[in-house]
Amino acid sequence: MISKIVISQFGAPPLFYAAARFALVVVVTAPWLLPAPRPLWRMVTVGLLMGGGTFALTFLGLQTTTPSGAAVVSQLGCR
Repeated sequence: MISKIVISQFGAPPLFYAAARFALVVVVTAPWLLPAPRPLWRMVTVGLLMGGGTFALTFLGLQTTTPSGAAVVSQLGCR
């Protein structure tokens, strides 16, 4: 709901909103991520693709759909 409001009513670019949200999560969870396992590049790559990539595509879709429609499509893609 908040994502739809930020993107549609405030006009925030979806990819910027996804990056800002992902960066906030990294900052908040950083104490639990340290010390990071080795190799570090693998953890960063998986995190960006699973977290940032998914949110970015979801927020791009929220520009043209309803929140309930996005939730249904999101749940269908989990399996």
